[in-house]
Amino acid sequence: MTVRFLSLFSLFIMSTVLFLSGCHLETTPSKIVPKNGLRPITLEFWTLQMGTFADVLNPMIEKYEQTHPGIHIHWVDLPFSEGPKKTLAAMLSPHVPDVVNLNPDFAAILAQRQAIWNINTLIREKDRRSYLPAVWQAVTLSGKTVSDGSFCLGVPWYVSTRVTLYNRRILKESGIEQPARTWEELFEQIRTIHRINNAAYGLMPTLAENGSFLKELKKADVPLWGNDGQAIFATEKGIKFLSQWVSLYQSKNIPAESLSEGQRAAVDQYQSGRLAYLLSGANFLKIIQENAPSIYRETDVASQFPTNNQNIDFSTMILTLPKHGAHPKEALDFALYITNAKNQLALSKKAPVLPSVKAALSNPYFQAKSTAGSGLQSIELIEKARIISASQLLRATGGSAPFPEQRDINTQIDYTVQLALLQKKNAKQALAEAQASINEMRNPH
Repeated sequence: MTVRFLSLFSLFIMSTVLFLSGCHLETTPSKIVPKNGLRPITLEFWTLQMGTFADVLNPMIEKYEQTHPGIHIHWVDLPFSEGPKKTLAAMLSPHVPDVVNLNPDFAAILAQRQAIWNINTLIREKDRRSYLPAVWQAVTLSGKTVSDGSFCLGVPWYVSTRVTLYNRRILKESGIEQPARTWEELFEQIRTIHRINNAAYGLMPTLAENGSFLKELKKADVPLWGNDGQAIFATEKGIKFLSQWVSLYQSKNIPAESLSEGQRAAVDQYQSGRLAYLLSGANFLKIIQENAPSIYRETDVASQFPTNNQNIDFSTMILTLPKHGAHPKEALDFALYITNAKNQLALSKKAPVLPSVKAALSNPYFQAKSTAGSGLQSIELIEKARIISASQLLRATGGSAPFPEQRDINTQIDYTVQLALLQKKNAKQALAEAQASINEMRNPH
C-alpha cells in the first residue's frame, strides 16, 4: 500500500509533525509595471513545504500584487528539512529573503544573532490585537532577550493543537468503557491493555523528541520555570511523573521505540492497530483515513489529554522578517496580509490547520452546526476533531514561549529522559542534573 503523508509543518514540536514529500517550488514574479513610474519592488517569500497548497497561496499572492502596484512577490517553497540550512546560508549572503516561514525554536536562534526583526517594534497595536493572545505569547521570547525588550519572533501564521485519538475496539476488548481522563487512569489503562493483549499497547509516548517531555510535565501541572526564568521542574511531583514513565518502560508496557522514536513512529503504530491511544494533531486523522481505513472506522476523538487541563498544548508556525531584507515595511505588510482572517480561513479550509487570528477562528467553519442533532456525536470524525481543536485554542490562556537557548534545552531534556528510561540514572538524579545544566546554560558564570 502506498503511504501518502499530508504536511504543513513539523512543530518543534512537537507533537504535531506533518509529513509530505518535499519539493522546491519557485514562482516567477509577475511583470506589473507601476503607473507612477517608480522602480518595482520584489519581495522574496520563503515557505516550508507549502507547495501542495499552491491553489490557495497563488490567488492570495496575485491579489496582493493587483492591489499593490509595483510590488512583486517571488514565492520560494523549500522542503522542510532544508529550511534551517538554507535560511542560515541566506543570512550570511548578500541576498536575503524578505519574509521567511519558520518555527519559533529556530527563529529564537536567529534572534540571538540579531538576524531578524522584533515584530513588536514594527507592528501597530491594532494589528497585534487581531491575533490570539496565547499564540502571540508563544512566539515571543522568554527570559533575557537580544536587546529591545519583549522580542516577538515573527507574525503568527497557522497553528495545530493536540487531540486524543483512540481505538474503540482495543478499549472494548480490554474491558475499558471510557477513554482515560487523568494521568492516573491512563497509566492504569496502559498496563491493562498490554496485559490483556500482548500485541497491543495503550500508548506510544513521544518522551524524548524536541523537548516534548517539558510539555508533558506542564500538562501534569509541574511548574517548569520560576519568576526569574530559572528551571524548577526537579520537584517531588516532577520526579514522580518521570518515575511512572520509567516504570512503564522497564515493564515493557510501552513500546521500546518510545526511547528514541517520535510522532511519526507513533502514527505508524496506531495505523497498524497496535495502539489504543494517539495523542496528536487532528491533521493525522486524514492520514489514517487514507492509509488505514479499517482503523479509521474504529477511531473516535476526544479533547486534548488530560481532560479539562488548562495548559493547552499547541504549535505555531510564523513569518519572520530578516533584518537585512531590503524592504522591511513592505515585508511586514505582506506578512500581515497573508495572515489576515480571510486568508487564514481560506488556508484552514484546504489544510488541516487552525488560524492564529481571532476573527477566523470564530468562523462557523470551526463550530458545530445547530442541525447536528445530538451535537458532536453525530458529525463526521474529521469535522469533530476540527471543532474540538478550535475550541481548545480559543480557550488557551498561555503559550509555551521559547527561550533563546530552546534548542539546547530540548536536547538536554531528551537526553535526560533517555538516561532515566534506561535506568542509567534514577529519576531524581536525572531531573536534578538536567535542571542544573539548563540553569547554567541560561546563566553562565
